[in-house]
Amino acid sequence: MDVQIDQLALRTPSGRCLLGPLSLELRSGECVVLLGPSGAGKSLLLTAVLGLLPPGVECGSGEVRWRGGGRRPEWDACAWLPQDPMLALVGSLTLRDHLRLMGGLDRRGRVTGRAGSLLEGLLLSSSDGFLGCVPRALSGGEAQRFGLVLALLGSPELLLLDEPTASLDPAASDALLGLLRAEHQCRGMGWLLSTQDLELAQQGTDRVMVLSGGQVVEVLRPPLLRSRLLTPCARQLVEAAEGPPGEAPLLV
Repeated sequence: MDVQIDQLALRTPSGRCLLGPLSLELRSGECVVLLGPSGAGKSLLLTAVLGLLPPGVECGSGEVRWRGGGRRPEWDACAWLPQDPMLALVGSLTLRDHLRLMGGLDRRGRVTGRAGSLLEGLLLSSSDGFLGCVPRALSGGEAQRFGLVLALLGSPELLLLDEPTASLDPAASDALLGLLRAEHQCRGMGWLLSTQDLELAQQGTDRVMVLSGGQVVEVLRPPLLRSRLLTPCARQLVEAAEGPPGEAPLLV
């Protein structure tokens, strides 16, 4: 699914610039990471791509065009996993109810093979006990991974992910990244993913866009990420990931 962002600038009603102007082309099946510190504009750019600007934010100039010239995506071809996974879940419904709505249960109410494979791949249970829970009974990491199950059940061409590993332990993070790579290899799914994690930005990615202050300051390929970062913002991310001399590397 091709997406063209052309000189997009977002601002407050008073005129203060929040993002851009910036341009970006997402080609079908491409995997792109938005790398930057908190407040860089990563989440805002993801919502702008969806055409879902938060209150108090307006488009000052430019536009987002999807395949066919539309301003918003075809909802069966795009999925979004927000940073707060509870935004993707309905508090009054059980996990089983969510699966049913997304086609993850067969006519007899049993978990389909596709749903079962996604749950297993993300280290989640398909037991009646787990699926009978409501979202508030989940940990943050469980909610994040279950939200991804629902997103992938729709077999999107493009997946937007906002800090998807922020609340995950290393094993769950590895499982999530492995599943994303498998979906890309098997179905050609592309993604646009925001993160502060330098290590994550280098895994299975075609391009890394470094954001700072609402601007794209560098665009690099992962093999050159550490050696070619030139801006102060990008170098600070490397230093945060590597830690002080003599200490083990840290993840942001």
